[in-house]
Amino acid sequence: MFDEAQWSQLCSGVDCPLCDRARLEVPGERTIVAELASGVVVLRNDADFRGYCMLVLRRHRVELFDLPAGERRDFIEDASRLARAIQECCGPAKLNYAMLGNEVPHLHLHIIPRYPDDGWWGRSPWARPDAQRRLLAPDGFERLASPLRNALR
Repeated sequence: MFDEAQWSQLCSGVDCPLCDRARLEVPGERTIVAELASGVVVLRNDADFRGYCMLVLRRHRVELFDLPAGERRDFIEDASRLARAIQECCGPAKLNYAMLGNEVPHLHLHIIPRYPDDGWWGRSPWARPDAQRRLLAPDGFERLASPLRNALR
């Protein structure tokens, strides 16, 4: 159910989960792998979509057009740099890009590597129920995070 007052608060940055750096990292679930010019790169632990990252804008803005031209350019360049790093480190068949924000109105971009054997090929990654999400083993997650960190240095 839509709560207009809560939505207005989120849009203004009050209690925004993406503004709170401590909430960006959840051990075993997601970790920060890089700080880029425009924002923070968060790697999600997902065995189906190995290398799934989010680029989270460093400051609270809701829409891409809210950014001054230079900051917008930095965000798009950082997204491209991140996509290349994911491609080189993970070798997916395709990368999906999603900039939604209807749950958390803080500008961020999902970059989701897709593999023919990911179980959801040809469908949206959000078609997969959360209950079917598979995690990498802790050492597998770190083996994925380490080359991404290096590629983004």
